[in-house]
Amino acid sequence: MGKDFYIQPDAADPVLDPDAVLAIVRLHAAGAKAVRAVDESGGEARTYAIDDGLILKVQRPQQLRARTSLDKERFLLEQLAGLEGVRVPRVLGGGVAEPGIEYTLMTRMPGVPMHSARFDGDLRRRTLVDLGRMLRRIHAIPQQPLFEARLIPGDHTAADVRTRFGGLFDDAVTAVARAAQPWPFALDPLQLARLAMRALPDADAWVALHSNPGPEHVFVDPQTRQLTGLIDFGDAYFSHPALDLRRWPRPIDRGRGSRRVLQRGENEREVQPDMARGLCAHRHARHRTESGMPHCRARRVGRTCRAVALTAYVMAVLAPTDHPRKGSTPILWRHGEPLQRRGIRFQRAIQLAVNE
Repeated sequence: MGKDFYIQPDAADPVLDPDAVLAIVRLHAAGAKAVRAVDESGGEARTYAIDDGLILKVQRPQQLRARTSLDKERFLLEQLAGLEGVRVPRVLGGGVAEPGIEYTLMTRMPGVPMHSARFDGDLRRRTLVDLGRMLRRIHAIPQQPLFEARLIPGDHTAADVRTRFGGLFDDAVTAVARAAQPWPFALDPLQLARLAMRALPDADAWVALHSNPGPEHVFVDPQTRQLTGLIDFGDAYFSHPALDLRRWPRPIDRGRGSRRVLQRGENEREVQPDMARGLCAHRHARHRTESGMPHCRARRVGRTCRAVALTAYVMAVLAPTDHPRKGSTPILWRHGEPLQRRGIRFQRAIQLAVNE
């Protein structure tokens, strides 16, 4: 895949004075009183916590890139506002303030990022069930207004989706080659990638994706661990819905769900809902109604989703750490079952899809 291009990497990146922050905030929330905290996560935007319930998100000038946009995020959040079962920040205002400060003022998502809560077992699975359902609802909103806005980049044909997966596999195979751990499987990484690509049919569904609905952007209640919402839509793009699944590479998070998706059976409605079903069971009648998908195409989406989910899953096996910390070696096998058993299961799954 193409690398990010930053158009002004040498631009100054000042932290705004509290008075300057409040001046912007009061354009939309006159009663704002104080800046409580500044988030220096190092991403494309810097956020300022205002009082108890507001967030001012400001584009960092030196991090300006084509695929991330506050304007795009505001538009998508406004499309999702009030949607039943979807909890995202509410946009209160945005634009460009003097001197050239691009910003969005939004409500703060209650809770804490999921990676800070650190929980497993049934509580974690329940949260992923809820996240899968929320993502399915996000994927099911009418797409025509999103296309017509010309704010969201991405894939619009089957060839575009296949090209994206090919690029992602190239990145994954390169990551394996750089890793310190020996490759433990009979199939080498390139063969594995080629088999998965052969199993990938032409996609006939592409929608606006969050892009990274991972543990840093999924918020939960710190006491109950229940899902409270999803933030950061600035990298949204059009592609196949299964790509929103790849941000959860841990087998504990999606192993069971992926096995269900890989089954040949047609009884997905009888399966206990989980994250993979929430993302991939697009034959569900309500989804067809909301998305306006023709029934003749909807019948094919189930098979497409299974194969695309398989491809995303295999990609996670090759390189499940998308963004390792600077200076570290990618850890390919941090979580999960013994390598040999895991390798056999993946190879069988791929062969099943190839021969289907």
